[in-house]
Order: sequence, then structure tokens, then C-alpha cells
Amino acid sequence: MVRPLQEPVVGPQGELSTDHLLLVQTLPDAPLDPNGLGARVSTSVTFTNTGTTALHYTWAKRAQQQASTPDAHSTPQRFHLADRHGVVLPGSSRAFAFSFVAHELGIFTEPWDLTTQPALPGGVVYAPCLKT
Repeated sequence: MVRPLQEPVVGPQGELSTDHLLLVQTLPDAPLDPNGLGARVSTSVTFTNTGTTALHYTWAKRAQQQASTPDAHSTPQRFHLADRHGVVLPGSSRAFAFSFVAHELGIFTEPWDLTTQPALPGGVVYAPCLKT
């Protein structure tokens, strides 16, 4: 689908392709273990700079309140993103590939924040939620 050309917004402006990412892990043909644990799945989200200013970005996993159990601090990292810092030039897009590795069976969610410098109008922070 071809989108009509639009005039860029003067100053910082950006769009994220989605605010939710769903990663589905199915049992592989030759699993690493009988439950398919340890297999990596990936999906991506695209950020487009629709303004006239270069945007320096930072991705960060949102801090969540931890349960007060002894195991709360030993939770393994399930979601991964290699490209956490950089620049998107005006009129350019960048795809960010999130991956997930299961260490145990279950359904998991994890919110991430995308902030830019200069800040987007209204102080917008993109916060996609990753789910498996």
C-alpha cells in the first residue's frame, strides 16, 4: 500500500508502528527440551521520524514493582532488544527486533519505553507491551 506523501511536521515528531507486540512460541520439530524451552522467537516494531529533527532514541524496560518473595530478584530476562540507543534521521524509519526466549512455560508480558531527545510534543513516551 502506498501512502500519500505528507509534509513533515516541523520539529520533533515520530510514529511507532504498533503499541503491542505478540510473540508466539510453538513447539519446534526438534525441541531443545521436551517443552520447547530455550527456542528464540522474534518480532519487530518500526519507528518513523515524521518530523524535521533528528531523534536520539533510548529503549528501556519499564521498572515494575517486584513481589516481596525471595525469587523476585532472580527472574530471568525473557525479552531482549539489542538496538537500545541510536538516532533516527528525519524521514527515516528504524525497525527494532524484539526476541523472546522461554525459560519456563507460561504467559509473560513486559512493558518497554521508547523515549526520544529532543522529546516529542506533549512529552510522548511510546510504551509497547510485549506478550508471549
